[in-house]
Amino acid sequence: MKFSLECDVDSRINIPKILSRKIGKKEFIFNHNKDMLLNKIKIIVTVDNPDKFYSKIEKNATGKADWNFTINRDKEIYDELIEDFKQLESQLAFCGSLKKIMWHSPKEEIICETEEEKQSVNIFGSNFKQEYPDPIQHLDEKSFTDIIETKDKYSLLTIPKAFWREGNNDFKRFRYINAFFNFYYILEGLYGNGKSKNSAIEKEFINSSEFCEFVNWFLESLKKETRHLKKINEFLKLRNKKLDTEGIIHLLVSTRGDLHHFTNNPNKKQNMPFNDKEFESISWMTLGLATRAILQKILEINLQCMKK
Repeated sequence: MKFSLECDVDSRINIPKILSRKIGKKEFIFNHNKDMLLNKIKIIVTVDNPDKFYSKIEKNATGKADWNFTINRDKEIYDELIEDFKQLESQLAFCGSLKKIMWHSPKEEIICETEEEKQSVNIFGSNFKQEYPDPIQHLDEKSFTDIIETKDKYSLLTIPKAFWREGNNDFKRFRYINAFFNFYYILEGLYGNGKSKNSAIEKEFINSSEFCEFVNWFLESLKKETRHLKKINEFLKLRNKKLDTEGIIHLLVSTRGDLHHFTNNPNKKQNMPFNDKEFESISWMTLGLATRAILQKILEINLQCMKK
């Protein structure tokens, strides 16, 4: 049996033909589009233990769905191939005009070599694409008029909202570290009182009853999000902190400090181009706090205008 991963490539690298090279148990294939630009990379590997790739299709007895699909993969081989793509991405980007290898969403394929393997695999390929919902927002005439007439009213929030826009775009592109920084800048700007050192900002956050109220609101929301709750608890334990207001504020500020530095240690949770997924939950937390902070400032501006 053989197993392959194929990734789309965003590049300006011209190749004369489909390029193929075998190294050990792996075959590396570079493909091109009609303009002869590298647009796909496939890695095929010979599998020693085919049973780790066997899948099942079973009729569902519960009635919730017609069929159940169980897709098995050898995680060690899968992770090894993803690491190969990361290495190629860095190598090609440094040596040529490559922007990105889409290794987050590869196309999988199983190549069976015996009849027994064909009977046991059932599902020969898959391609799961991750994306966040991006619905169309409708703007009616009344909303249009409100936006035009109130733009000066909320001018003090133009920059915080710009950071929010950048952060939201990064979050939806799975660039969680960049998203975290953009959301953090909002909180730092609105509640840091001009401080820059981590310890001073942490103190300002803790001394702000309004900011602590946001954190308490977040803690209540977090109880319903088991996946994020688990991840944030992991980060808190690394810092010997509890899941409470001061613990979350310390996590928020210390993460900012950690992500501003880099040590060449791939096992450390830090800022790396391949490490974004580790910070999804913290970025999600900061998105919630930043959104709440901007809404609070909008409310304050509205109240001030009503008093005039």
